Amino acid sequence: IRYYTTPPKVTRCILAIVGRERSAMTPISFDSHGTLIHGELYSPAGPGTGKTIVVVHGSDGMMEPWGSAIREYAQDLAKRGFIVLIPNYFEKTNTVLGIHVFSQASNLAAWTEVVSDACAYAKTAVGAPAPAPGLLGFSLGGNICLRLRGSAHALGEFFAPKLVAFGGIGVASGVEKPPVQI
Repeated sequence: IRYYTTPPKVTRCILAIVGRERSAMTPISFDSHGTLIHGELYSPAGPGTGKTIVVVHGSDGMMEPWGSAIREYAQDLAKRGFIVLIPNYFEKTNTVLGIHVFSQASNLAAWTEVVSDACAYAKTAVGAPAPAPGLLGFSLGGNICLRLRGSAHALGEFFAPKLVAFGGIGVASGVEKPPVQI
């Protein structure tokens, strides 16, 4: 597993320098243990790499200002030949977006399950057996990606929360827990 942590501002600058035309987004849906989950699929315009990346949003979902930045990442990855899937994992639990998400730690297993199912779906999107997908997570999505790191080909996370309720740093019974790292 390769693990990357590059600040989004730096990454956007790098991607702007390379600059290529936008790729098209296709709305998709897949089953996650009985729940229909919607998402966005970005495909390369030309020959692709045959590899997939699942991009996992944070607690604000795809609301602005984060939604457009996450979509830019997906489009730029698709321009580089990757198939990119952004699942709406909050659909599993009808979660209200925003800071309230962090009081709903009991939903973390369900959200992680959806992202795992999105990885399985993404592998079928290339039309042939594909290697394990890459994972790119933002904030809460980064925390979910870290939980699935054993099934990812490559992993990147930006600002994953390290709250006790989500298995990260914090005081629990007087003992600090280290963050999960690769």
